[in-house]
Amino acid sequence: PAWNLQPHHRVLFHAPHAFDASTYEIWAPLLNGAQLVIAPPETIDTTALAQLIPTHHITHLSLTAGMFRVVVEEDVHSLTGLTEVTTGGDTISPTAVDHLLTTHPHIIVRTTYGPTETTLCATQQPWTHTHKPAGSVPLGRAMHHTGLLLLDHHLQPVPPGVQGELYITGTGLARGYTHQPAL
Repeated sequence: PAWNLQPHHRVLFHAPHAFDASTYEIWAPLLNGAQLVIAPPETIDTTALAQLIPTHHITHLSLTAGMFRVVVEEDVHSLTGLTEVTTGGDTISPTAVDHLLTTHPHIIVRTTYGPTETTLCATQQPWTHTHKPAGSVPLGRAMHHTGLLLLDHHLQPVPPGVQGELYITGTGLARGYTHQPAL
């Protein structure tokens, strides 16, 4: 699976409980034997991250695409000590990915994509200082037990280079859509 967490890893839990990103922050560490660090109730900004990461030996952090860009632009050094940053939820800045990986070549930036119906992520792509996105940041590859199909309006696969709509299959997909096209 994409979340290669080990018992010595620590994930910062700072997302609101009702936000789907909290499922990664809570369940990925707990189901993989890693540790969960609960952030204080104050706003998490670059100053807070620069204190929390070394104090609690945080190794993994999840940030929305917008927050990721802002943190990297404002204080890329606030992420010192991390081994992985996961980001997604919107268009990801290739400039921010490049800047973080240039400044901290040991960090992995894992970009993700997934609609609500997949309970967080359907795709992921790890980026390293030797493997950075060229131009825009693509959606990535399907997660474990997930399938991706690019289909036309007749639900037929489109040829390479032709625009279509992304359909997601697999065990992580919410139920309730079979024979209910209005949903």
